[in-house]
Amino acid sequence: MKKLLTILVLLHFANISFSQFNVGIKAGATFSNILYDQKPFQQNNVQSQIRPGIMGGLTFQFIHPKNSGIQFEVLYIEKGFNTKYDSINNTQYERSIEYISIPFLMHVSFGKESYQISLILGPYVSYAISSGEVLTDGTQVTSRAYQFDPETDNRFELGLQGGIGIRNEFSFGIIEVQGNISFTFTSLYRWESVNQDPEMDRYFELPEMAQSQVYQVAISYYYPF
Repeated sequence: MKKLLTILVLLHFANISFSQFNVGIKAGATFSNILYDQKPFQQNNVQSQIRPGIMGGLTFQFIHPKNSGIQFEVLYIEKGFNTKYDSINNTQYERSIEYISIPFLMHVSFGKESYQISLILGPYVSYAISSGEVLTDGTQVTSRAYQFDPETDNRFELGLQGGIGIRNEFSFGIIEVQGNISFTFTSLYRWESVNQDPEMDRYFELPEMAQSQVYQVAISYYYPF
């Protein structure tokens, strides 16, 4: 078994050594939302809205001559949500969360040599580095930094990302424009302990499940090696 694993690893790296290696930068916009269980809120008029943000970072591709390969990224990405509780009295809660995200993606492209359609799919892991929250109650607006609690907050995320793009190769490098969607498997909060402390400084009782859904529109520039 060890010999077989060694052979597979060597074949894998041999395949990469004959692939095209692209190093690039990536920047774009995010549109995030939160999908949660509304039952703990006990409210019928709760509305969750899309929250815009930004993203950017480094991206790397190992592309096989048959136009398939892997893509690895290290990104700064803004996520969050805006939840409205009472439209008449303008009561809403907004949360922004900044992450360092690392996607591991399968990359496939097809079409002409210079102009191609690209597809990506794969898992990602993220870690929340900072966060803020804003409560609007009528005309009163309260803004503050969000204090992470290791007993109640999941700062790590595990999710799945997929998307489609347009890829064009020029004499100075490769330009790729992509639209992606990602969904988080983990919940934003550790609900089993989050509502146990009645003196906890929270704006409202938190939901049992709170999972991020993010749409991304980004442009990347690659320099091929």
